[in-house]
Amino acid sequence: MTRPTDEEKSIQHHYRLIEALSESERRYRELVNNLKEVVFQTDAQGLWTFLNPAWFEVTGFSVEESMNTLFLDYVYPDDRELNMERFKPLIERKKEYCRHVIRYRHKNGGFRWIEVFARLTLDHAGAVQGTTGTLTDITERKQAEEEAEQLQLKLLQKQKLESLGVLAGGIAHDFNNLLAAIMGHAAMAERKLPGQSMALQKHMQAIVSSSEKAADLCRQMLAYSGQGHLVMQTVDLSTLIEGILNIMEVTMNKGVILKLSLTEQLPGIEADPSQVQQVVMNLVTNANEAIDKRSGVIAIRTGVTFASKDYLNQCLHSDEAREGYFVFVEVSDTGCGMDAQTMKKVFDPFFTTKFTGRGLGMSAILGIVRRHHGALKAYSEKGQGSTFRVLFPAMNYVGNDQVHAESRPLSRYGAGVVLVVDDEEIIRDMAAMMLADLGIDEVLTASDGKEATEIYRRDAHRIALVLLDLTMPRMDGEETFRQLRMINPDVKVILSSGYSEQSVQDRFAGKRLFGFLQKPYTPEAMQALVEQALTADKGESPL
Repeated sequence: MTRPTDEEKSIQHHYRLIEALSESERRYRELVNNLKEVVFQTDAQGLWTFLNPAWFEVTGFSVEESMNTLFLDYVYPDDRELNMERFKPLIERKKEYCRHVIRYRHKNGGFRWIEVFARLTLDHAGAVQGTTGTLTDITERKQAEEEAEQLQLKLLQKQKLESLGVLAGGIAHDFNNLLAAIMGHAAMAERKLPGQSMALQKHMQAIVSSSEKAADLCRQMLAYSGQGHLVMQTVDLSTLIEGILNIMEVTMNKGVILKLSLTEQLPGIEADPSQVQQVVMNLVTNANEAIDKRSGVIAIRTGVTFASKDYLNQCLHSDEAREGYFVFVEVSDTGCGMDAQTMKKVFDPFFTTKFTGRGLGMSAILGIVRRHHGALKAYSEKGQGSTFRVLFPAMNYVGNDQVHAESRPLSRYGAGVVLVVDDEEIIRDMAAMMLADLGIDEVLTASDGKEATEIYRRDAHRIALVLLDLTMPRMDGEETFRQLRMINPDVKVILSSGYSEQSVQDRFAGKRLFGFLQKPYTPEAMQALVEQALTADKGESPL
């Protein structure tokens, strides 16, 4: 047997090196392809030259369609300037790497929070060839942090309000005792004064009158602190509001129009009628003062709605408030509105934006709502008016059509519920108000496609029509429409958008979209399309 020559040994060694290199490369690729993080490379122009399969899982875009496209196109539009600012020190060689958090687009129209780690790729001469690095999806972590931050803020707000409540209750009790003595002695002195002492009687009457006003302030402080006396009974919220309609109209400024949309035969609520009246009167009084001497509209709407746990977490609410059906009263105005800083303080006792105000009206509302195990949601923008929605737990109501068919009136379009989906709260409120004016029995709302899909899956048997926004975070209108049709192929959907009707029709051609409502829209435009949708036969679609 001959020994291998040196040349043969060299060739064998060379082949072993190639096999080892090939095996190493295979293991490397297997490792990279199984990573949950996106591993990327770009060239000097910023075009993707490598992406592992995690790219599709994170963004919804396939690797094939993304290769040789500009990485910046996938950065969320609002974050592109920030992204380039974070990359600048790396490009200028002031740092060896960059690490930052920005949003990347998702193919469904939403976005994902991404932690970016990048280094420059250099050739042997030190010239920049591109970048390499990782993209880590931290959306769930980001959402958890935001939820924790919101929870902490709510906890601090609750502790502050509870402390102020204890203080207000203590002051009110002590002052009530003092006022009782003052009013009692003043009344007795007035009775014992000689008939000719008119001047003294006038002074005594002033003392009694001022003491009564002070006692009223103490009652509001007790209401805020949750220590006022309650006389609970079953109350129909719409009937109660009708009963104080004359009082509200008398207090209105000239030029203010009061519009009512009160649902008949609402489920009952267990409440103290006088305190619920105080809630409504305080909200209407504030709305009237917000409009001031201008012309404007105050709209009062009642109804029944399902409040999920997520919705209640967005509200100021009692610890006893639980997910379920609530009867609500909503007061909206076209007044001056409030900025974010004012909104944070609006329910604090003694906070007021009025020169002559005492700042107890809104805080008293919050105290009453909490004592009734309810919730309160407020929305306002400077110059855009305000909307306050107060929710009380519905008694013996489970939202079942068969059980409650006799307790819900039929609108002139039939027993239909409309679901309004829009990420802008002011748009949702406006649309709900318009629909209520049309006589729709009930309006449900959702702030994004994901929430809308959950509501529709639960209440598809009741929902006759969906008014759907096109552009939303988390899940856009196009994906939401697809999800709704998977639940019910015959779902009637009117799409609403600021884009042109033609561009929307091109995207939804052949998909049985019922109609299109261009923003901004008038009540008349909505009425025409809603009437057409609710009176159309099953499966009929004009588009």
